[in-house]
Amino acid sequence: MTTLPSTHDCIGCASCPGFAGYEKELIQRTREFMGDVKWKRLEAICCKLGSSPCHLTMEVVTGQYDMTRRALFNDGRSMTIRLGMPSYSFMHASRDMKMELRSEVATMKFFKARTSIPVPEIYHFEPDEHDIGAPYFIMGYIPGEIAFDGHNQTNDPLYGLGTREQDQNFRRQLAAIQVELASIKFDKIGSLYENQETGEFYIGPDSETGQGPWGSSLEYYRYLANETLQNCLRYAPEDTKDDISFSLPVIFERLVAMYTEESSIPGPFGLTHETFGASKTLVNEQFDIMTFIRYRGFLSGPIELQAQFPLFSRTGDTTAIPRRNQASCNQEKQTCKAQDRRVQAHGSGA
Repeated sequence: MTTLPSTHDCIGCASCPGFAGYEKELIQRTREFMGDVKWKRLEAICCKLGSSPCHLTMEVVTGQYDMTRRALFNDGRSMTIRLGMPSYSFMHASRDMKMELRSEVATMKFFKARTSIPVPEIYHFEPDEHDIGAPYFIMGYIPGEIAFDGHNQTNDPLYGLGTREQDQNFRRQLAAIQVELASIKFDKIGSLYENQETGEFYIGPDSETGQGPWGSSLEYYRYLANETLQNCLRYAPEDTKDDISFSLPVIFERLVAMYTEESSIPGPFGLTHETFGASKTLVNEQFDIMTFIRYRGFLSGPIELQAQFPLFSRTGDTTAIPRRNQASCNQEKQTCKAQDRRVQAHGSGA
């Protein structure tokens, strides 16, 4: 029987940066989920797949959307189990875990079959919860370290990963992957799926929102701007709705309509990732890319998404950013007052 850690153990919290202040909920959510999963049945499935005795290790990694655990076989082999988890209470958007996992598994299969990107083998996928208490899939285990967590030997607070040579090597590999993905074209914007009957891959709705697919970049950007605005209106604290940045979705929507109309011819669209970069990659000691840590978030997208500069740091050094004085802020607020009024009117349907 799997022993659950005590309430004082923060399972997997180190893998969830940016959730400061929600530690108690993270622990409670993880403990409840672990109590709901039929771990012995899952262990037996892994042993059968590997044709050898195995056990589940106690190390558990939780993320925003999933939990990952390792099955270790007596002969030294390993498998990785990934399970879809319910949303946090502070994450308002509704989610379809089955859709997300279907898309992630399809993306991995597509990359394995159609690209040179190293991808672990998918051994088993069960989208229904009744089997072990959660949708899940089992894949090959690839050892490595998240590139962001690598030792910084370049003395660069923003971009250094490993030694300077390793950092350059990592960037070249990441750029090559970005180019390879962008060269694969589809006629719609959305997430990858697999037709279970034919085995063909196709573009369907965004797996995280359930919206789409979109036939043009203009349609996609209009949706994105409106969705961002509506989320702000629904969930932003009242004291932030007078902030200058609150009008940015409206300004963005205007600019998109103004400058994208002529270039909104349907497709083709290349594959990309919304937050492509070092936080998504697993590397070895030489900073060679071993695989991506997750395959959720990949989509066929507009050229602007394909051509984005990869992210190499979680946060910048804000101490080096000059601060604006109060007079400057007040002037900006006055300049944006009309936009703020339009935001409120837009949200009320006026």
